[in-house]
Amino acid sequence: MSALLLLLALGCRDEAGPPPPFVWHDTAVATDWSSPLQFGAGRPPRNVLMISIDTLRRDAIGPYGSDTPTPFFDRMASEGVVLDDHMQCSSWTFASTTCTLAGRYPEDLRYMPRLTQDQDPVPDGTRFLAHWMGDAGFTTMLQSPNAWLSDNWGNGRGYDVFTDKSGTALAAGREAYATLMGEASGDPWFLHVHVTEPHAAYNPPQRFLAGLDDLEPVQFDLSDRDIHYDVNGNDYYDELDAETKELVEAHLRVRYAGEVAWLDEQLGTLFAELDADGALDDTLVVLWTDHGEAFFEHGVQTHAHTLHPEENDGIAMFWAKDLAPVRWSGPTHAIDLVPTLLDLYAGEVPEEVTGVPLGSALPTRRRFATVDARAGVIQMVRDGDFAMHLSWRMGQVELYDRSADPGETNDLFRADHPVVEELWPVMKERVGALNPLVPSAPLLPSL
Repeated sequence: MSALLLLLALGCRDEAGPPPPFVWHDTAVATDWSSPLQFGAGRPPRNVLMISIDTLRRDAIGPYGSDTPTPFFDRMASEGVVLDDHMQCSSWTFASTTCTLAGRYPEDLRYMPRLTQDQDPVPDGTRFLAHWMGDAGFTTMLQSPNAWLSDNWGNGRGYDVFTDKSGTALAAGREAYATLMGEASGDPWFLHVHVTEPHAAYNPPQRFLAGLDDLEPVQFDLSDRDIHYDVNGNDYYDELDAETKELVEAHLRVRYAGEVAWLDEQLGTLFAELDADGALDDTLVVLWTDHGEAFFEHGVQTHAHTLHPEENDGIAMFWAKDLAPVRWSGPTHAIDLVPTLLDLYAGEVPEEVTGVPLGSALPTRRRFATVDARAGVIQMVRDGDFAMHLSWRMGQVELYDRSADPGETNDLFRADHPVVEELWPVMKERVGALNPLVPSAPLLPSL
């Protein structure tokens, strides 16, 4: 039985019209649970500083085995609560930040972001974390230089103040905090700073690029964003000889590592400045990534291609001066950020939020991810160590055992595999829910 035959059960696309309701709630949730976020004061800190990081893959920082010096991230991991089995809902910014800040999968939100300017923004009336934090009495602010996280596309709604200052993470963080202090008026504050290092093109200061001295030069100016994207596969990468491909990848990896080290330095400096100003004395810091970055592990570079670990695995950390450090190994997801913060600060989680507070998910929890971007629609179901991927464009199903194959390089799919038989009905439900949200996507194969 082939993957294509498995797709027979999906049926035809519904007629055009508004997406039908889809109701899904995680049933693998404990009724009696405790949060790993335990504060010495017996209450959460008064303020919240949230830093979302664009394009940072998990294994690029010290706490997950990188050789790149990252003392800031090392400190966050040693002093805070770190989510070690954390995944994102997609592999590019608009999709991932929308899902994270809504606390819902796109199927639940009834809106699927696509990698195109030719789409409507998130529907009016959709509520996000900033709305609920505002309802809880916080002055809220977003600083985002990435247009995919903004009021224009809808996922930046709800903040009292919005700025889109471009430039370095350090400069943006400084200005955002200064602006917020002029607006807070004594209320508790929620400051969300989105930083875009280490997004392509990777151009840290020269002192972070010493590794390039050990490499032969390449004929391309990889510091130019357009050339970077052209060389890495969008146009003519496949035409390069093997030796040139290897050299291009080596240059890109050195540049990316330099960006990560530079970001770490900037965040460390920002932290020190905020601490000196007293801003961290009663503040919970929440740090998370919107997606990772591929380096040809599955034949592509950058992101918005697949849902494999290099693009989809997430980083999430919590830090406060009186927070007991924990390395949390339970299955967590980006959609859990909203209910975790609302459980701390609002006392209740809205019904439409389908993530769950940190600590409440059972080990049997299933998690999902979806992308509609460079390779078309791809959906993924995680069940323990197993990950099932479905490519709509290729009509292809893949299965990986991440316990033995953490990079997802050995496809175990066969129609009679017991995990396939168990997960296929789950995948079918997700496809049926997504189908009316992506009317321009190719129809799944049928016979």
